Amino acid sequence: MSKRNHARASSSSNSSRNNKRPRVGEIGAPNEDDLPKPPRENVTSTSTSTRRLKASPIPSLSTLACRSFATRFPTLYGTEENVERQRPYLQALPDSVANRLFDVMKEICPGYIPHSVIASYFLRGPTITIDKELTQVNKLTIQSIGRREGEGIRKLVLDGLSSIPDAAFASIFPRLPNLVHLSLKRCSLAAERTATAIADSCPRLVYVNLNYTAVPPAALAKLLSSCGDIETLKIAALPKMTHAFFASLATLTAPNGSHLGHKIQNLKLRQITTPNMPLEALMLSLPNLRTLDVSWTDITRLPAFSAIEDDAESSELAYPQQLTKLSLIAIPSPHTDLIPFLARFPKLQVLHLGAVGGSDFSTLTDSGLDQLTNVLVTLKELHTLSIPRNRKLGGLGAQRELARFIKLVGRRCQVLSLASIPNLKSSALAGLLPDLDPDNDGDGDQHLPEEDEDESLRAPSLLAFLDLSNTGVDDTAVPYLASCKNLVRLKLEATKVSGEAVLEIIDGCPLLEEIALEKCRGVDREDRRRIFEVWEESRGV
Repeated sequence: MSKRNHARASSSSNSSRNNKRPRVGEIGAPNEDDLPKPPRENVTSTSTSTRRLKASPIPSLSTLACRSFATRFPTLYGTEENVERQRPYLQALPDSVANRLFDVMKEICPGYIPHSVIASYFLRGPTITIDKELTQVNKLTIQSIGRREGEGIRKLVLDGLSSIPDAAFASIFPRLPNLVHLSLKRCSLAAERTATAIADSCPRLVYVNLNYTAVPPAALAKLLSSCGDIETLKIAALPKMTHAFFASLATLTAPNGSHLGHKIQNLKLRQITTPNMPLEALMLSLPNLRTLDVSWTDITRLPAFSAIEDDAESSELAYPQQLTKLSLIAIPSPHTDLIPFLARFPKLQVLHLGAVGGSDFSTLTDSGLDQLTNVLVTLKELHTLSIPRNRKLGGLGAQRELARFIKLVGRRCQVLSLASIPNLKSSALAGLLPDLDPDNDGDGDQHLPEEDEDESLRAPSLLAFLDLSNTGVDDTAVPYLASCKNLVRLKLEATKVSGEAVLEIIDGCPLLEEIALEKCRGVDREDRRRIFEVWEESRGV
């Protein structure tokens, strides 16, 4: 064979082999590394350390397909040719599948989804959710809501769309007559026109969230009068709220003539700046209230409901005795008002009392905590309790009141926050231990009521979440924390615990999945986010 023929045959052979190899893209062409990745948790040295005890379920084929599409979406829609190729497939998706795909895309590639794709393929089905993570959403996107089958939309959630004007929001509601659930949380430009459009077009609303919008009181009153079935109303931080508006709630009636206040069950008034809000009159006009949030408001006195006692035979006066959730964070009312106020609500399940009182004389003290404990111990359904930032507690170094509170109330809860109580010491956590002498409540002069079950004190604590961040807790707390066999999440940020102490806590808490160790100087920086791995290495697991 000549050299020329041999070279030609060799070239043909190489070409054949090359055809069997995967082709390398051109220089600068996108590859797998250029595709958007699912969001990952921050993995700095201050991150929360987590482990997964339960095996994750195997995802369905449809879920895997959605993830694959979302991961490759920027490439699939990189050219007009690809757009045209995908169009019929997206249009043919059933509403339920389209909504699931949209949810996955919002998680994996929210910044890559253009307005045209959202408006053309994903604004359908009974539930529509759009938030600020979708950075290419604009007023045209919002104005497209409901143009197709608007009567079928039951739930609309628009969250954090602070650049969308009032007129754009107002334009969509005439197309949504059957809307039941509406959230415009943090849509800061939604104002009078939006509220008026809702009032005129959406009479079936049951849930309304207008937190951090600009809806004025008069427009809100019209909305409430027109939508007589509202059970949940959230209006945190609405501006210019007046005494007159809250007084009007007592007289507002629905179109069918029923008293509006008798429908409302959940009310959020957080960060309302109305001076000395008339809370007593408000609660008397809402007898069926179940949850109430008045945190960061200017309530200077909690109601005593003296009008009921003065007119006990009146059937028109009734406070919401079925209240199950109450948030009173950072209100200037003195802690002495808490005791008679909380005693009115025996059904409480969730209670937040952070930073009680707005001045030195009204802040919760150890003696006040002792009185509070006597009330809380009678609340048999209480499962979530937080008293953070009450900085006077344990101020003289005594831990008796805190220990008694933890023993009689805290250990019975599933969620307990004692964060930012700087004088809280490890010794106060002794109440977490199972008690072999349940008749002794930590005070030689006082005992548990006879009706309290002794078995609950002998059993391990029910706590699943415990927040001790920014307290004086140190390594001597190990036996107390390790006794919490049901603990799943533990926050020890900015405490004095050491790395070895944390390992011993993990030894005793088999269900523990998450530990926050930010600013724990006793734990090596590189170990704070991988403390479970350190535990496995040290224990040979």
